[in-house]
Amino acid sequence: MSRLQEEHVSNCLDIAFKANIPKQQRKARVAKSPDWLIMEKKWRSILTLALDETEIPGDDDDVTPSRNHRMMRRRNRGTTPKSALDWLPNNDAIAADESESNAFKLAVLLINKQLKRGDWSDDLTTLENATREHCLSEGVHKIWHTLGQKTALLAQFNAFPVAKKKTKSSAKVDINLGRIDVFDNHQLGNAISALSPLCKDAAQQIAIQKVQSQISTNRGLEVSADLLGLTGKASIISVILAIASGESAEEAIKQLAKVNQNLADEFSDLTKLMDGIIDDWTTSTSNTDTGLGRARLRFAWLNFPESVKELSPEEIAAGIEVLKSIPNAHVQLQNLSWIHLSALARTGK
Repeated sequence: MSRLQEEHVSNCLDIAFKANIPKQQRKARVAKSPDWLIMEKKWRSILTLALDETEIPGDDDDVTPSRNHRMMRRRNRGTTPKSALDWLPNNDAIAADESESNAFKLAVLLINKQLKRGDWSDDLTTLENATREHCLSEGVHKIWHTLGQKTALLAQFNAFPVAKKKTKSSAKVDINLGRIDVFDNHQLGNAISALSPLCKDAAQQIAIQKVQSQISTNRGLEVSADLLGLTGKASIISVILAIASGESAEEAIKQLAKVNQNLADEFSDLTKLMDGIIDDWTTSTSNTDTGLGRARLRFAWLNFPESVKELSPEEIAAGIEVLKSIPNAHVQLQNLSWIHLSALARTGK
């Protein structure tokens, strides 16, 4: 998780400092970026201190919020924070947090130590020293060097080695998790959550969050273009969201075929069945072990061909049960029931 947040911080710093934006305009410009919007609030605190190029307060500076300021903050809880420190974890929280990197923990400890002096203790000094040793031995993401250059509060990060960059990999995400009935909201929500790590940039992550909100509240899907043109393994997300939202999935299926031909063929068959085109009845109706297979079966029976007359009464009866589960399939159900009676008469049953 820390590595992803570090990438968001890096992108925001690029926006703020690479274009020579005046200091007073940096935060406003950064706040419009997808990386800021998706960034966790505690990371925003550290970034804000860098954007402000915060200096270490002198011994005579009052770094402890006054009583009136604390009372004002209590009255304004739930509104916009008054300072960058409002989102920063306190020392107890960061000491117990095992989800963040050592670099983040050390940064929080250093900021709290220098800006909240009254809250410091010997135990925290021990934790600070141990965390610093980890950073020295393991290295840190290069963005911490940039942060150390922008705010004196984190200047010591410039002395740490840069950790070797880990190769990004999406291999841990099994795209077969997308073999679902896209019209089942529960399956769709679970699949999007499981596949969402395939979306790498901030704009895609924000779009995923919006889709997840729509699914969880049973609203109609309005899918961003950021999610409909994904490539590589992430194309499975484009396929299922395109079909679920009524958009064309043709191009997304072509992208999916580059990484998983079988899965692409199954979704291609589903889209054809939805249009009333049946290429291979047996193939479309035989695999019902997955949500996608059951969706194909359902649309196959909704558009059953004349050739079903040749099926056994038992097979036709199974089709009737499928149609009974589909709303507004009364005409197909009635027609198939007549075919079933004819099959019974034909076989003497």
